[in-house]
Amino acid sequence: MKKIYTRSQAKEADAKTSQLHKIPSLVLMERAALSVADFIEDNYTKATRILCLAGTGNNGGDAMALCRILFARGFQVSYRLLGTESSLTESAGLQYQSLLSYGLTSIEADVKAFDLIVDGIFGIGLAREIQGSLARLIGEINASGKPVIAMDIPSGLDADTGAIRGSCVRAIETFSFQFLKPGLLLGQGRNVCGRVHLPEIGIVEPETDPALFTRLALEREDLAGFLTVRDAAGNKGTFGKVLVIAGSEQISGAAVLSAKAALISGAGMVRVYTHEKNRVVIGSAFPEALITSYEDSWDSDDMKEMMDWADSVLIGPGMGRSERAMQMLTFVLSDATLPIVIDADALNLLSEEPALLLKPHEEWILTPHMGEMARLTGKTLAFLKEHTLEQAEAFAREYRVALVLKDATTVTALPCAKTYLNTSGNSGMATAGSGDVLAGLCAGFLAQREEVKETAAYAVFIHGLAGDLAAAKKGKRAMIAGDLLETLPQILDSGHS
Repeated sequence: MKKIYTRSQAKEADAKTSQLHKIPSLVLMERAALSVADFIEDNYTKATRILCLAGTGNNGGDAMALCRILFARGFQVSYRLLGTESSLTESAGLQYQSLLSYGLTSIEADVKAFDLIVDGIFGIGLAREIQGSLARLIGEINASGKPVIAMDIPSGLDADTGAIRGSCVRAIETFSFQFLKPGLLLGQGRNVCGRVHLPEIGIVEPETDPALFTRLALEREDLAGFLTVRDAAGNKGTFGKVLVIAGSEQISGAAVLSAKAALISGAGMVRVYTHEKNRVVIGSAFPEALITSYEDSWDSDDMKEMMDWADSVLIGPGMGRSERAMQMLTFVLSDATLPIVIDADALNLLSEEPALLLKPHEEWILTPHMGEMARLTGKTLAFLKEHTLEQAEAFAREYRVALVLKDATTVTALPCAKTYLNTSGNSGMATAGSGDVLAGLCAGFLAQREEVKETAAYAVFIHGLAGDLAAAKKGKRAMIAGDLLETLPQILDSGHS
């Protein structure tokens, strides 16, 4: 599991490494530059001309150190200092003097004349809008079509939010030295960072309260602790029973996708409560499901009996926003003992009756995409994109729910003050039905586990891994939600069986 460092936490770690542990910042700078130099030597042997763009801060020092190392290794490399010598930080100034001692001086050549560009203009400390000549330079870099390697972070990207500060370099490789930062994953981070590398350069983690690091990212190695060994003496009743309340007169696919995902997760039994018109369709597409149906009106006694039977409930996929759907949602949320996943149309109904969220409850997982979150909170999409972490965490705290805020990087905020930024998944998953599969996974895992606090985060991560495998097999453009159901077994089998 990776800790995700905010701008201030990363700066604190860097400073303490130098001040407390007596490792000079120049040593860290050299290690950072060496990690990028090794990558270039392994992957860009045909790059005959390389340009290192250096700002006046320590990020510029990284770029100048890289220029010197590449020069010493025989590369045809140049650098451009973006600022005055008098503005250089102490460490960057020493790197600049070192370049001069090699006879290398700053040049003003056209970026299109180079095969590879290294961005060392601004690091994570940027806290202003990029304008004027630097904005024009960044525009030229992006228009050049040349590959760009960003050191620390693409210049212009906010390290905490992923917002673009006026203008931003678009990189194909980003070296975020040692630590992930939120902005690499949020907002425009995934658009402008390319592949993210986390080379170890010797920064010592601050010896602070682990609770301060409340933002985390799961890794494949973490799955073994979540996908525990199945009880060899278990049966379909002991492996968890899931009630899926989904579908309407016009919609049946969402019920099929979510219910299948719940069963594939390892649950023993899945019952679908849906409109009678869906019985044949769902029964044909998913014969393993138990089906209970209603016609013009639903029966509260039937619902109560099914909820007493179930270990978890999923409500919402394809159920519509009718008065009947609202009645069913209100009834289900009145049960304070069952873990419940609230998805899709149920979320839209909640936005009309937010007081329902204040009902006493067991574990609730809400899975809104950004549009549904905007309706739930009354905030604009633009505001939510700019303040994703804060808004997700505030919502989880206020309503004591696990909030899965779906976007290019899905954020799972837990009421216990932990937040997970998902690093799995890809753009091919932006397709109809993908969210139904995730909701079913959440409900399936809830039904199987006694300790459910981090279930939502693991479900999101596994869902993304299935998407990555599906993309490798089908391609991102051609993927559909059903492909996730085909790849999930392989992901789940990679843990314990």
